[in-house]
Amino acid sequence: MSFVGAFCRDGSVGEAISLVREMEGNELRPYSETFEHVVVADSEECVRVFDEIVRVGFVPGCVVFNKVVERLCEKGEMEKANGILSVLMDKWFSPDDVTYSLLMQGYARKEEVQEVLKLYYEMEYKRVYPGLSVFVTVVQFLCRCGKVEEAERYLRVMRERLVALDASVYGELASFL
Repeated sequence: MSFVGAFCRDGSVGEAISLVREMEGNELRPYSETFEHVVVADSEECVRVFDEIVRVGFVPGCVVFNKVVERLCEKGEMEKANGILSVLMDKWFSPDDVTYSLLMQGYARKEEVQEVLKLYYEMEYKRVYPGLSVFVTVVQFLCRCGKVEEAERYLRVMRERLVALDASVYGELASFL
């Protein structure tokens, strides 16, 4: 167990960041897991720390990357999120359906229909199986944009692929249709 991880688990993210900076100041190179503890702790520093992870050559896992994408999308920084994804994909990083869902949600907040659909088709092309969160994001967004017929087409695809909806999702979708 690392001290950085222990600080993060205890909610002392500032202490964890100070310790990482102290390590760097003493020319000690932290492991990727050291950085990842800080990113996953959901601190304000997560994007900066993530940039440092990439700068030193580490390729993070999906959980860590998705946390950064979520933070960037909340801030509306879609170009930065896509830029980081491109850099990591050049290093053999494989995004998952959660990654795509988060990016789609970010573009949906900005009402960019073409970007949402482009991400869906990119997923399909790269053979990333779209799960429930992806379909719900696409269908809700299309309904909100008044593209109900197109939303129904994605619902049919979802059913054909046996993606199960629960009652709460049906209720939410029904409110749009």
